[in-house]
Amino acid sequence: MSQKNNPNFDFYSGSFEPQKNTPQEPHMRKTVHHPPLSDARLLKQNLTYSYSRVGFALASAIVLWLILSAVMIAVGTIISPDLAENMMFSTLAGTLPLYVVCTPLVFLIVADVPIVKQEKKKLSLSHFFILFLMAQGLMWAGNFIGERLMGIMGELTGIDFYNQLNDTVQLPIWFIAILTGILAPIFEELIFRKLLLDRMMPHGELCAILFNGVLFGLFHGNFYQFFYAASLGMLLSFVYIKTGRIRHCMLLHIAINFMGGIIPAILLQRIDYDRYLALDATNTAEVEAFYAEYGPQMSALSFFSLAQIIMGLCGIVLLILKMKQMVVERKDNQLPVRKAIKAAFFNVGMLCALTVCILLIVANILSYRVS
Repeated sequence: MSQKNNPNFDFYSGSFEPQKNTPQEPHMRKTVHHPPLSDARLLKQNLTYSYSRVGFALASAIVLWLILSAVMIAVGTIISPDLAENMMFSTLAGTLPLYVVCTPLVFLIVADVPIVKQEKKKLSLSHFFILFLMAQGLMWAGNFIGERLMGIMGELTGIDFYNQLNDTVQLPIWFIAILTGILAPIFEELIFRKLLLDRMMPHGELCAILFNGVLFGLFHGNFYQFFYAASLGMLLSFVYIKTGRIRHCMLLHIAINFMGGIIPAILLQRIDYDRYLALDATNTAEVEAFYAEYGPQMSALSFFSLAQIIMGLCGIVLLILKMKQMVVERKDNQLPVRKAIKAAFFNVGMLCALTVCILLIVANILSYRVS
């Protein structure tokens, strides 16, 4: 993404149009006007304060989330030992604390961190689709990198790594659709874009986009999801910065999750998934027998996979063609990008967040050896 000191710039030459006659609802947002500052030390202090508070909020939320999830699972297992093997229960225990408790906690921690009022802009349906295709390209490329990296790690360590996200395919579709397709996008956008990005933007859009994306990727806690989640986080951050409307990010995130998670789950549940995973590709008779039984279902799955690849390639082409138009603003009362990135990284709160996220990834890797 390039930088441009032009407050009148419109993404895609006018695809984001200002919302006319829309009240700014000042009672809903704490607005702080930043006067020009010549003291670089003061600029650095303000940036460090905001990013440190953001990092501390995220670190605190993750730690509390893990503790509450463990407590829920322990209590549930005591009440009924069968719950220990119940995937729906373990999934709920692993997500509800984040939504119900940790999201309000993040708000309380960052509530008094200054934000700036954003101009509300519309996002046309055609450009929503363009952004959706871009997201598919990022998903396709990021997933390839993550799968390849974990494959190399598996070869070097002898550990049988696999994407644990695939286990959710065994859950009921309605459950996956509500939790992964709707609730996860809504609450993740509230936390990362509405609560955290709002506090990072006053100190430079490019720095905010990069850090918000990386934190979003690390938050997922594994290398299978890190690369595409980080790049999607940057794209969603850009959309929020340019439109000022969190609902655009939520809807885009919902569309991405349905395309990447819900539809594949629907298709995979139409076949014997465990048998599919255990197929020996070198055993022709075994493969032919499976396809003879699930021919139409496998054809639908292959067609969908091809559609994903085509959309991913179109998205990458669009990203390349539109990259020069994806301009972020650089204001006079902000640190230069390199100094801003350095200050955003080297502070107690952000280092805490990065440490917690890295430990989460390490724990995920070690869990394979234990299992």
